[in-house]
Amino acid sequence: MKENQKKLYRCNECGLHYRSETIAIKCEKWCKENKSCNLEIIKYSIESRQSREEVNSLDHHQKERP
Repeated sequence: MKENQKKLYRCNECGLHYRSETIAIKCEKWCKENKSCNLEIIKYSIESRQSREEVNSLDHHQKERP
C-alpha cells in the first residue's frame, strides 16, 4: 500500500485509492487472500465515489429536461 501526496492510500493489489489507511489495508488484505474485490470495501474507494457522483449528476440533468 502506498501513500501519495494528497493523503490517499492505494491498494497495491487492485489499485483503488482510499482516504482511510485502515480501509486501504483491508482492501489489500482481501484482494490478496481472495483474488477479487469486495463490494463492501470498494464502495469507500475514491473511484467508486467519483462514479456515483457522475451518475448522480447525469440523473439530475435528465430530471431537468422537459
